[in-house]
Amino acid sequence: MIRRITFHLLCAGWLVFRAQPIGQVIEMLQSLILDIEVYTLPLSAVLIALFLMSFLLIIQLFQYQTKDLLFILKQNWLVRSAVFFLMYGLFFIFGVADGEEFIYFQF
Repeated sequence: MIRRITFHLLCAGWLVFRAQPIGQVIEMLQSLILDIEVYTLPLSAVLIALFLMSFLLIIQLFQYQTKDLLFILKQNWLVRSAVFFLMYGLFFIFGVADGEEFIYFQF
């Protein structure tokens, strides 16, 4: 219970740290509590996410069956290369290239 309280106080502290005037903190807290919206993703985004997760799930299933987290690293170089190439390719194709700056870089 004390961890949850500490976590919530920490998050409120982050709001105070991020906001310019105190009115902005109150506005953020109100929108956090009162403005609850259900956001639905388009089917194409869900299918892409499932497609990308399927590769990681397959790797984890192999790791679970063999009880070896380094399963991929112990494979022959051709299998390792194919898996890494596939993962890097998917990362570069579907990754976010124009994200916003991290908050600490704004100071």
